[in-house]
Amino acid sequence: MTEVEEISYEGIVVLYEAEYDKDGVRYEVYAYPTGEIAAHHSD
Repeated sequence: MTEVEEISYEGIVVLYEAEYDKDGVRYEVYAYPTGEIAAHHSD
């Protein structure tokens, strides 16, 4: 399952958060609206 959420401040999108599962591992990726990766991690 993949989920994408906008994270905004005062109506302006500042980040996108994407969560997905692959091979039993949960991944989270945060990206700026420009497409540049801000952070990522896995559980």
